[in-house]
This record gives sequence, structure tokens and C-alpha cells, in this order.
Amino acid sequence: MKRLIIVAFAALALGACSSSGSDGSGGTGGGGGGLVSVNISDVRAEIAKNVNVSLEDVPITIQLPVDVAANVCGTNVNVLTLQINANENTCRATTTSAALEQAVRNQI
Repeated sequence: MKRLIIVAFAALALGACSSSGSDGSGGTGGGGGGLVSVNISDVRAEIAKNVNVSLEDVPITIQLPVDVAANVCGTNVNVLTLQINANENTCRATTTSAALEQAVRNQI
């Protein structure tokens, strides 16, 4: 438990450090190539319906900016940033969003 608290504190501290050095780009993955590979298999049917395409046309994974990925994966941007820095830049979408659906449209 103590280790978990330390890791969480480190994540928050890193997030504070990275946001204080912002270049004004809005934090959408500039600088460090903040793309996250998002598994959208659990929400593919909903995305297919919303963008009016067949399920087979919707990919299983998609690369998204860290802020969009955090939103659809139900996690914190700082947590995903730590994962990106550790080369573990993946998450599983639990919901869809307009930005995710637009990314899917762009990839089709």
C-alpha cells in the first residue's frame, strides 16, 4: 500500500512538472509525441453506429493524443504520460467521444 501511495504521488509530481513547462500548445501531446495506442474493441459497435459505418470498418486499436485517450479510457492524463515515458503507451477505451469518433472517421 505504501508503494502504491508513493507511485501515485510521483505521478502527480511528474504531471505538475510537465505542465509547468508547457509551451502553450494545449497539452494535446506536443513535445514528447504523446500518442497512445487505444484498444477500442469494447466500444466498436457504438462507434460504428455513431459514424454510420459497418463494424468491420472500425479498427480495433487507434492512435490518439494523450488527452483524448485519457478521456475515453477513463484515466488521468498524468498517468498516461507516465506510461508513455515508460514505453507502455496503451489503454482500453471504456466509452466513446466526439474526438475518438472523428479519429476513427479519419482512419477509415
